Amino acid sequence: IRPIDAPEDPLYSPTLAGDRALFGTFAGGVVAVDLDSGARMWEAGAPSRTYPPVVADGVAYATARRWETDDGERAGVVLAIDLGSGAVRWAVPLDGDPTAPPAVRDGTVYAGTNRGRVHAVGAADGDRRWRESVGDWVTRGPTAAADGIYVVVLDGGVAKLAHDGTVEW
Repeated sequence: IRPIDAPEDPLYSPTLAGDRALFGTFAGGVVAVDLDSGARMWEAGAPSRTYPPVVADGVAYATARRWETDDGERAGVVLAIDLGSGAVRWAVPLDGDPTAPPAVRDGTVYAGTNRGRVHAVGAADGDRRWRESVGDWVTRGPTAAADGIYVVVLDGGVAKLAHDGTVEW
């Protein structure tokens, strides 16, 4: 057994991407660890509570609660991180605290918040595509499928949105 330089405060299980493990952490953003050597490769995302990222096309997409804002508002963010270098490509503010890792499908990143909204942004550039309310707190998801986006809503069951943001049910 070879020890790895894993973060002290991982938030859930890591995401495996090629030769590295990506950890979302409670206070350190995303940490990449080389699986062969066990060495820490990079850290990205500033001090934040970050869910494990989702990887697509050489980019790690993560949702995080940013700690630098302490004005009573929850400053959530969805961000894109270059898998090789750890450089943040873009970061888009959310309307509340993210509640789960994002989902990625067909060039769009989806994130849910504790304010009952689902956000869609362009994977390449972080451009906002839409933001739609689904009622109460989005407790799980999103899951991006071929026929739509699914989220679990507190006291509301499952909601389905079309890829254009229209709430179908």
